[in-house]
Amino acid sequence: MSKEDTAMHIDGIISSVREGYAGNMRRYTILSENPLVSLNVDSREEIPLFSAVRADYTMTNAGAEDVRLKAVSPIGEGRAKLDAIIKALVSGIGIERNSKSIEGDNSKPELDEITRKMLGKLGSSGNAFIAAYFSGAPITVRFHNDGDGSTGAIGLYNALLKLNANYCIGEMQIRWVMHKGVTYNMEAFYNDSIYFSNYAGALLPRVCMIDFGTALESNPAIKASQGKCGITWLDHHPIPEGFMGIELDDYINPILYGGTADYTGGYLACIFAEAISGVKSESMKEASLISDVSRYAEPSNKEALKYATVLDFITGLKDYTRYLDGPVTPKYLIKLISDEEKLNSIYSYANEVMDDSIQIGLKQGKKYISAEGIDIRVVDFSNIADKYQGYILPGRYSSRLQSHIERNGGKGSITIVTFNNYISLRLSKHIADAIDILSIIERLKGESEYVESGGGHKEACSIKIYSEGRNEVLDLLLKELHARAAGK
Repeated sequence: MSKEDTAMHIDGIISSVREGYAGNMRRYTILSENPLVSLNVDSREEIPLFSAVRADYTMTNAGAEDVRLKAVSPIGEGRAKLDAIIKALVSGIGIERNSKSIEGDNSKPELDEITRKMLGKLGSSGNAFIAAYFSGAPITVRFHNDGDGSTGAIGLYNALLKLNANYCIGEMQIRWVMHKGVTYNMEAFYNDSIYFSNYAGALLPRVCMIDFGTALESNPAIKASQGKCGITWLDHHPIPEGFMGIELDDYINPILYGGTADYTGGYLACIFAEAISGVKSESMKEASLISDVSRYAEPSNKEALKYATVLDFITGLKDYTRYLDGPVTPKYLIKLISDEEKLNSIYSYANEVMDDSIQIGLKQGKKYISAEGIDIRVVDFSNIADKYQGYILPGRYSSRLQSHIERNGGKGSITIVTFNNYISLRLSKHIADAIDILSIIERLKGESEYVESGGGHKEACSIKIYSEGRNEVLDLLLKELHARAAGK
């Protein structure tokens, strides 16, 4: 034993067991009330869930090692005590205190007013999430592959780092997945189920989703998850009739509290993270607003603008290995944006790519005019995708192109970007208020067999199509928008 190593023992209750962890080892989570801590250790011992145990171990810089477990009382006495320890742990992190601090914020009055309305829900959902986390239940965090989703993941990651430092010993059961698309489909659910399969514990495993959509195509997976895992869903998309997500205990969406989609998913996840830990993520919150082109964004915040641009860039690449030292997870994204030289280099290159691609779109795109005089641009994204090999993504590109067109004035504009089996739409705010684009998409589903799905915000949405029917769907869309060619 080195001078830095310390012999330790803890009396507690086994709250979770994972079989086959690191070969024939078992991963145990043991909750103790004195000290109040969640201990995660590997052992070959076979001890039942809810057993009261004494854990003797050596505490090193790498964590708990040379672990010896010994059962000290029957299982029946452990379950009630375990519930009390979980309650004490969750109470100890101070969600109520953190919520009061958030309540006093007034840096963005409109957003802060919506936040205040959500604090009760944020608190109860935070309690459920942290209870699962401390008890050793495996957790998958799925975040959308853009700046909005990744800023929220970074905020949550930093919150859990603090909680882990204060209340946990050993590695917690959490997996970070950058999720392409905004549907929690059955494939993703099955993938999570495999990750959860060798677990037994006091609480259900949990999936946390950041910046996901409200597509009805998520309903089968939501239904299948019942009784198998809990879901914490941090969302900001408009909610169509029939979407089962709103029936979940821990579905949070600012739209349900008088807000709009401009209260972004990443911003919401950072507020959630602050509620459970007290850790503020101001630069990430601002970067999420900038990334999603929210009307609350402040592009003059140069630091947040760099983060948003670089995170958008990295999460859009097919091959990110030249930029990251590991997978696209918060840990490695934080390492990247903390490297000022890399941050500035990628930021400069991403801006060059975006500027060039916008000029390509303006030059090669087709222009239409609606009966109301609205400027409608249709851009085939194929040439841009071929040139830049994965960056920029069509949805992200359509937002930037739309912003560029809007700066030139006029009566407003609609940007339509097509690529493979995907049509991305962006609308000026005052136009979106007059044109119910989401209803138009629903009508297209009935009019064409080539429309697979669609949805999003009233100002930013997409249609997934069977690619062989792209021209038919595009023609129907332009007809719905009363568009005529404008000589280009």
